[in-house]
Amino acid sequence: MTEMLHLHGFDHQFVDYSGVTLDERYAVFYVSDVMDEEAVTESGPFAGVLRYDLINHTTDFVSYGHKPYILNYSDAGRWIYYAYLSWEGRTAVLAIHQLDCRSMQAKEVYILRLTDELAESTEVSAISRMGLYGLNKRYLLVSLPDLDPFSKKRNSGFTGYLLIDVELGQSFPVPERIGPNDRIVHLSYTSVFEQDHIEQLMLVTGRIGVSEKRAAWDYSQYDMLEGTAIQSVAIIPLEQFVQNVRNHLPIDETFIIDQCDPAHGYAGISRRGSSLFLCKQHFSENSSELCTYGLKDRQMERRGLDECYDNIYIGEDLKKFGIRTSEPLDQIYDLDSGELLYTASDQYTMARMINSRCMRTRKFIAEQNGLLLQLIDIYTLQVIGTVTGRWASISYIPEAGVYLCSERI
Repeated sequence: MTEMLHLHGFDHQFVDYSGVTLDERYAVFYVSDVMDEEAVTESGPFAGVLRYDLINHTTDFVSYGHKPYILNYSDAGRWIYYAYLSWEGRTAVLAIHQLDCRSMQAKEVYILRLTDELAESTEVSAISRMGLYGLNKRYLLVSLPDLDPFSKKRNSGFTGYLLIDVELGQSFPVPERIGPNDRIVHLSYTSVFEQDHIEQLMLVTGRIGVSEKRAAWDYSQYDMLEGTAIQSVAIIPLEQFVQNVRNHLPIDETFIIDQCDPAHGYAGISRRGSSLFLCKQHFSENSSELCTYGLKDRQMERRGLDECYDNIYIGEDLKKFGIRTSEPLDQIYDLDSGELLYTASDQYTMARMINSRCMRTRKFIAEQNGLLLQLIDIYTLQVIGTVTGRWASISYIPEAGVYLCSERI
């Protein structure tokens, strides 16, 4: 029997599962700002972090408040980072906070000051584009926005990155190079995971989606901007990365496990257990490739796929699904058998896998000015649950095997 639980009190906000569950009991969610301006008051509600107790069905919530804030782009396990932005003349003061999701207590851990002499006013300063990438309790990366409007395309909008050690209260510039052909300014994603009791840092570059890169290839072939042309996936022990930064050493190309040139793009990256799965599109052949990298033996297996997939989903049991969204109707395939499992009923329905058994469809209903979300068994196509509402959401918590929903069931 499928268990669907309802989150109350967030009818005008998006509630998204962070991917973090503590002690197989506490699921952590990001809660957005209020999306309906008529529902906003001086006292809230505000954006923040929600922790849901899967046993007692109670919640704890930490609000960011009404100050301008900047959120992290990646999780650091139980540690979530965010920054408050204020100004002293032309100098931005960024008070970086760290939230412990176990205690639901937040504290200020670092003050960063950046000066912008180019912006006409603080309201339009590029500093607000700064990004936080939490790594663990001690370290985080900060992207430094490029304040020169004429160089943003060349540098993906950033001049570099800082590694902040909140324990020492110090910051260190990250060396620019990632191997001979790539640069840290094009960083798009980070993840820290433990393998054989050692924390590993995964870095992914290329600030572009696969559909945008394919369009760029169709238009300009190999004459692409640097941040678009090359995409890299590198895995390096976190402590070695820290030592490299402190010693001003770049990330050596030996840590790059895979790269895409202008004719290829990453359609999906997923880690399950001791394997990393990369789905690559081959633009000229209109096909895909599934690459499986063993994190223990460091060996890569490559398998060609006839269809051109726009995303992949790897289930907890390692079942593999390919998702096509560039066709008129969304489609989901079983990658092992090649069988087409689902085709959307119309071009307005988005379909995504949520676990190895179920998919979630999402459709905007104009008459209701809201969303219709359905949980569907991918093999029987039976509707298991329905959620409606303007800001509706469905999240799956694998540790508990339950679905959490906002809005109305």
